[in-house]
Amino acid sequence: MTQQCDVVIVGVGIAGLSAALSFNANTSVVIISEKKPPQNGSTPFAQGGIAFSNSSDKSIALHIKDTIKAGAGLSDAKIVETFIQKSDSTKKWLESHGVDFDRNIDGSLQQGREAAHSVNRVAHIGGDATGKRLSETLYNKAMAQENIEIKIAQLSGLLLDNNGSACGVEADGYPVEAGSVIFATGGASGLFGSRTAPSQPSTAFKLAMEAGAYASDLEFFQYHPTALDLPNEISSTIDKIPLISEAVRGQGATLVTGLDTPLKIDHADKSLAPRDIVSRAVFHARQQGMRVHLDTSCIKDFKTKFPSIDAICQQFKIDTRHIPICNAMHYQIGGIDALPDGTTSVEGLYVIGEAASTGLHGANRLASNSLLEASIMGLLSAQKISKTNIRSGQTAQRLRTGRDMARSVSRDLNDRALGIIRNHDSLRDSLLTLSTMPQSPNITISQMCTLFALLRKESIGSHFRSDYPDRKLYPRRSMNLDEFKQELKQVI
Repeated sequence: MTQQCDVVIVGVGIAGLSAALSFNANTSVVIISEKKPPQNGSTPFAQGGIAFSNSSDKSIALHIKDTIKAGAGLSDAKIVETFIQKSDSTKKWLESHGVDFDRNIDGSLQQGREAAHSVNRVAHIGGDATGKRLSETLYNKAMAQENIEIKIAQLSGLLLDNNGSACGVEADGYPVEAGSVIFATGGASGLFGSRTAPSQPSTAFKLAMEAGAYASDLEFFQYHPTALDLPNEISSTIDKIPLISEAVRGQGATLVTGLDTPLKIDHADKSLAPRDIVSRAVFHARQQGMRVHLDTSCIKDFKTKFPSIDAICQQFKIDTRHIPICNAMHYQIGGIDALPDGTTSVEGLYVIGEAASTGLHGANRLASNSLLEASIMGLLSAQKISKTNIRSGQTAQRLRTGRDMARSVSRDLNDRALGIIRNHDSLRDSLLTLSTMPQSPNITISQMCTLFALLRKESIGSHFRSDYPDRKLYPRRSMNLDEFKQELKQVI
């Protein structure tokens, strides 16, 4: 049975929900969610907040500067400006939809500082429950709208018309025809074994590429330096590693080895340095056999300020004054090449949030810019679709892609080859091994990410090559599926 609507959105995080809520009441919207929301996708697990600059020119300019600096100079300056200038209006839009940010006693917005931010600009909800509260609030708001329907199903295909334009999706094998398609499916952290994000299929990514979309910046993945360091017998039984928010360091916590020796971090901001720098410092210390801890003894009322983290530590019987930490895959910077409004090279297909690569983050994401980017892209994509009129087209082709396979093996390969420190031999060996495995979405995307990392012969931001330690500032790379296949042939 074929279902029809004006817009179909795949994904129910802040990006997808922001888009859905931005259409008028006459636009029929179907949201495809793999699991029952609101506790689905990556958004609910975001302990950090949203970086908001106010409407003053000075505040905007400083936020732009911090974003470009954290991105190691590889951010697209015009794109950064586009996003940051919409920061204050996006905050007001979220508040108009019931989002209740933490406030000071005088009623002013409570804003903290995180790594690589030069001022306090990160807003939270319920201390460290920002993502959870965001998801619940926006989901409840969406459910109250008569024009929005949520369908629990797995994405299984993409529908194209005679012109190759997207005109719907398949969900559990059943067609949902639509004038426009929005992929808000999150990043590819599920390609890795040691990660803070939940496992998500690479189906949407592969379908977008099959339809003719371009991918960019796939070599850039951000590792979080303060995931909870648990014994192997525990970490091997859970889907993802619990995160210790950067906001804890923003409150004064410091990284130490042993009990009280400051971790050696080659940066003036020390524990609040950009994530790539802190992650490498943690990595090197652990390689030398040291255990790294987060010393929170200076934070008063820890349980009140960080109730979620306190509960996690209590669950694993960990002293919150001295939290053992390790690195873990956290956020995909690259993705499907898209403009701020989600427009891709495929007519009718929009990609927003972490699934997209806009050029905002450069080579290393500034903390708490991700939820801001996702919400803005949701708003802009809805505005773009509404202004250009809802398209319609008859299905002429159904793109289908197989289910993810051999995930444990490919995760091990990615953990090694695409880790914090990379080199030619491990990257090429991984490509060779992946090429012998049954092809599925996660294998194809693993190959693409590894190839991008192999081709960038420099160290910049989150991409560090031990065989090319110097920064060259090569331009951002983008390629479609055919170009990828040609490049891969030359390597293997």
